[in-house]
Amino acid sequence: MRTRPLMAVLSIALGGCVIVLPACPGPTVTSPTSVAPETAPVVPRPVTAPPPTPPTEPRGPNPAPLTRYAFAVLDDRPVAYWRFEEEAGVVAMDASGQNRHGRYLDGPVVGDSVGTVATGRAVSLESQTDGVLIEYAPWTDMPSLTVEAWVRASQVSSAEGMIIADKGYTWGLFIDPSGRPSFHLPGDIPPETLAPDPIVAGRNYHLAGTFDDGAMTLYVNGVAVSHGVANVTAIRSSPQPIHLGRGVGAVRFEFHGVINDVALYDRALTADAIVRHYQTGR
Repeated sequence: MRTRPLMAVLSIALGGCVIVLPACPGPTVTSPTSVAPETAPVVPRPVTAPPPTPPTEPRGPNPAPLTRYAFAVLDDRPVAYWRFEEEAGVVAMDASGQNRHGRYLDGPVVGDSVGTVATGRAVSLESQTDGVLIEYAPWTDMPSLTVEAWVRASQVSSAEGMIIADKGYTWGLFIDPSGRPSFHLPGDIPPETLAPDPIVAGRNYHLAGTFDDGAMTLYVNGVAVSHGVANVTAIRSSPQPIHLGRGVGAVRFEFHGVINDVALYDRALTADAIVRHYQTGR
């Protein structure tokens, strides 16, 4: 059946006639919609990075956290830095990040301490053959230089003296036969710098030597104790390895005791920097 469209019918009587008109459409009514209330603009929250993870020195399976002393040394950009944090093995890791690793000679005791918490573990040298060797490479030829180390000697006087760090007949941080620290160019007599007093066995010392344009300075526990002038204005190049704690010739000049945190720089550190290192590490 067909359906007719629904319409409203309006009847108007006009002389008996009925007119049928479609109803006018009414206003369209729509369902009300909800309006979100006004809210304050959203201010993005500042993004904060997570706290940094303290850096560590790679040391095989047992990385050692950097000590506050290590941070002080690294702030001054050493060209090589041996912390001796190894617990085993034959590699003395370079903490400068430049992979200038050394090699332990003949099984020194690793994991010892120089006696100060700030510097961490150390290496103990108690025999004629104990030591560390860093093979020659061009970076070891430095016309200007700073060498520094922490030491605790178990004996002080010796027949030949004791090497802390040296580069053959090029430069050396040394304990002379009477127990006095020196920083010198080997072969020069007397040495360019020599401490007035011997060190004491069993005590901790921070030793540093600087060379710049022929001027040499020796520091003991942050104090400049000796100044000298070399007969050259630049340390000569030499294809010699660096030795720590002993030499490699017939006369070993072996150090007896603990050595820690040996660092080399290709410039003379300022007196303020050396004092800061000593104060941080003691």
